[in-house]
Amino acid sequence: MDTSLSHQNSLIVVPLGTTFLHAPLISHELTVLLESALAKKEKTLLLYNRRGFGRAWICQDCGYYPLCPNCDIALAYHTSPQKQLICHHCSHTTALFLDCPSCGGQRFQSVGLGIQEIESHISRLFPRASLLRVDSDKDEKKQTITNAIEHHDIILATYASLGLIHSGIHYIVSLLFESELTLPDYRMEEELYHTLEYLKKSGTPLMIQTYTPEHPLLTLLLEGNYKDFLTRMSSEREKFDYPPYTQFALLRIHDERREKVEDMVARIVNKIETIKTPDIFIAYDKELHEKYRGEWSQKIILKGKNLDVLIRELEVEILRNRSVTLEWR
Repeated sequence: MDTSLSHQNSLIVVPLGTTFLHAPLISHELTVLLESALAKKEKTLLLYNRRGFGRAWICQDCGYYPLCPNCDIALAYHTSPQKQLICHHCSHTTALFLDCPSCGGQRFQSVGLGIQEIESHISRLFPRASLLRVDSDKDEKKQTITNAIEHHDIILATYASLGLIHSGIHYIVSLLFESELTLPDYRMEEELYHTLEYLKKSGTPLMIQTYTPEHPLLTLLLEGNYKDFLTRMSSEREKFDYPPYTQFALLRIHDERREKVEDMVARIVNKIETIKTPDIFIAYDKELHEKYRGEWSQKIILKGKNLDVLIRELEVEILRNRSVTLEWR
């Protein structure tokens, strides 16, 4: 495989399972690219996912990672209270396994480094390069970030920050293709495909690192086969009862106090369980607590044909409570 990245060869895929790694997610191909870019004084944008809780259990031989049988999203690797795989939608659990059901290999690895850890590895390997990290933990204004980019060689950013970066980039690297797929959101495949397709069409050379080089989404991206992509997504949505084949609502409960969030989640879930019809699916992850800008949050997921009737029954808990946000999908 030709792994030289240029405007003539504007998209390459680096299989992390078979290449040499100088540090976690820092492939030999990436170091060669960064060395060349730094020598030519060209800027490189490194993309990594926006959250650290999406730790996937991935086979390094074939790229297999287990999916939830109920929700079709990647199961997350947990070590507490015991080592197991958990769905961050419905809390489905599976015992941890070491033998790959796809290839029989035993080289599983928990993948999901935090972006600050990636920053540390880059700084150690390239001490003379000026490195800028842009992510949701930082609250700079767009103009401030734009000005800062002009004075840095390497920009490490989350996908959520991509809209802030619009010029002066010579190379783009997706550090781990799976890092977005393992987030607990059924729309992640579609969002990732559209993001990478947009980057591909921008003309900026794009490198994608992955443990799953044969992933159907990557194949469709390389082929530019948008029609087959839509067919695949439509089939999966119908199979797992996602919109437009059913109604989908997300209740996000948020507050500065974690105890209040947990109490409100318990009360709302209890009420839903007493009034919902059997065809309505409810899920929430007891273990997953996010904290963003000083607030703790949890979410309750609802799927069904007539959710609007149920939501009306929850009017007091939703519409009159500033700590509850309703999102229809």
